[in-house]
Parts: sequence; C-alpha cells; structure tokens
Amino acid sequence: MTDQPGATPPDPDHRAPHQLLDRIPGERYRPGGTGPGAGPGRPTSAGGAGPTSAAGTPGTAGSATRAGLAGLLAALGGALGYSLLGQLDLQLGFLVVAAFVGWVVGIAVVWGAGPSRIGRQPLVAAMLGGGAIVAGLLLAWLWAQREGGVLGPVDYMNQRYGPVAWIGGLLAAGIAAIRAR
Repeated sequence: MTDQPGATPPDPDHRAPHQLLDRIPGERYRPGGTGPGAGPGRPTSAGGAGPTSAAGTPGTAGSATRAGLAGLLAALGGALGYSLLGQLDLQLGFLVVAAFVGWVVGIAVVWGAGPSRIGRQPLVAAMLGGGAIVAGLLLAWLWAQREGGVLGPVDYMNQRYGPVAWIGGLLAAGIAAIRAR
C-alpha cells in the first residue's frame, strides 16, 4: 500500500483484524489493573495482592496445588471418620459413608482447582477418594492391633468387613471421579 505513489502511510493506531490485543479487554476492570480504562476510583498501577480469580477477588484463584491439598484434607478427614465408624457394625452403611467421602473429596478437588481446571482432575479425585477409604481401613486395623489383634491388614479387612471394604474403596473412588468431572 505504501509502495503506491501518493498513498498515505497507515495510521499507527489502526490494527489489522488478525492482530492480537496487547492485553485482554476486561483487564482494565480488575483491581490493580493498568491502562487508560483505570478511571476515577480505580488503581492505575499493578499493586494487587496475589493472584486474582475470574471474579476479580484477590487470592481466590485455584491451582493444581490447592486442588491437591483441598482433596487431601478432605480425604484425611474422611479416613478418620471412616475408621471411627469402623468401630460400629454398620456393614452396608459403610457403602453410604464411602460414597459420601468420595463425594466430599470430589467437591474439595473441584473447589481447590477453582475456575482453572487442572489436568486429570477426576483421576486425582479418584485416587484421593479411594485412598481415604483404604487409609480409614488401615487406621481401623491399627486400632485393632493396639487392642491385641494378630491378623494382618488384608486378613483383618476380609474377616471384619468382608467385600464391603473393597467395594467401599471402589465406590468412593468412582463417585469422587464423577463429581470432579
């Protein structure tokens, strides 16, 4: 275009449709945002405290680490609760408890990830949900050992709970994975 005689040079502020923007359009509305859109009452320099979420609230952005920690805390609480309820003879009620533990772990992983979904989120939730039930069963076995038990962990689980122990672990893992999708 500029090779033609008498042609005016293009306007430097004019952008071709295929060019990318320097920053996203909504950035000027974020707390601590910069640019010409930071009007009265809005900060004009980047001085925010930590990462911001899509809603713009500081410190609420999710991450893979936060998802893992939230899921781990939920799994530890579920394991402790499952082992304490292991002192009661609930039998099939353990399946309901296992399903609830898996559901809570799945929600915790989703909450921890926030709006930024992590890769293999259902797999992480399933491993933590199933691991919570296994950890709860191992805690119940340790309690039995302390009271004078002589069986190994697998023999104890098979004789004390039967197939409910193994089904509960699979159920918690499955529900956690489904909930974390």
